[in-house]
Amino acid sequence: MGKKTEKNRIQLAKKITYNVSIPSRPKVMLEVSRLSESHEPDWRSLSFLIRGDMALAAAILKKANSSLSKKEKKIASVEKAIIVLGWQETRELLEEMFFTQSLTRKKNLANEIREQGVLVADTAMWLVRRIANISPHFRNGCYPLLSLDQTYISALFLNCGMIAMEQYFDDYASFIEDIRENRNHNLIEAENRTFGTNHALAGYLMSKDWQLPKPVCNIILDHHKAEIFNQPGEKVKNLGFTVLHGIILIVNHLRGEISLKEWELMEDKILSFFDITHKDIEKLANDLQKENLEMSPLG
Repeated sequence: MGKKTEKNRIQLAKKITYNVSIPSRPKVMLEVSRLSESHEPDWRSLSFLIRGDMALAAAILKKANSSLSKKEKKIASVEKAIIVLGWQETRELLEEMFFTQSLTRKKNLANEIREQGVLVADTAMWLVRRIANISPHFRNGCYPLLSLDQTYISALFLNCGMIAMEQYFDDYASFIEDIRENRNHNLIEAENRTFGTNHALAGYLMSKDWQLPKPVCNIILDHHKAEIFNQPGEKVKNLGFTVLHGIILIVNHLRGEISLKEWELMEDKILSFFDITHKDIEKLANDLQKENLEMSPLG
């Protein structure tokens, strides 16, 4: 029964992610268009703008990764994607998006997820630097330093599957609004019960369609899971992935995007993995608030 249920969830997730459309911000589209039309475009400024918009980043990365051969390593860097495509193809893609993308200013869940994705990504970049200073495993060289590009892109697209859920299920936005009021929920379980699938699985399929690197896709799939940390004292097979997973779970806690119930199940395992304390987490939360990074939860 369990295998059949999981198969049904995957089939439904494939259905709802078919031709899903992610909205982009009108001002960003206009500024990107202006930069790309200049005689000698500033590629650093352009990549910075694209990184700040989920729709543009997804389109650029998908186009670049699609052009690579099967033997070439998939990329998670917007800057590298622009280099792979070249200025002409990048500009043509941006122009196509500019004229075909819905430039709605309507406040809805999809637009909120897109905007929150950038804040989550910024928080992840901030935490990578902070955790490297407080965890002895980084200081003694036992844990690898994370790729900042991979960290940013993983965090940016964590909740992209919610956009597909909202577009397919009419009552999904109201469902999320109700869920937010209860910090003891388990979002994935609630989605599975109500809709037959969940946003993490949908986001995983979307990121696979964009041909993002496997670690990024897997982080999106597992960003509500703590099973990896069930036995933190044992040797971890994929240390880099586990480190990034732990960072993402802490970010989700700091930003209130996982429930108290979920955090209670994973907290001790994550603290043990990084060899940090409850007080360290409290200090990170206080420091994050002082950094004036918005702490608005998505659920």
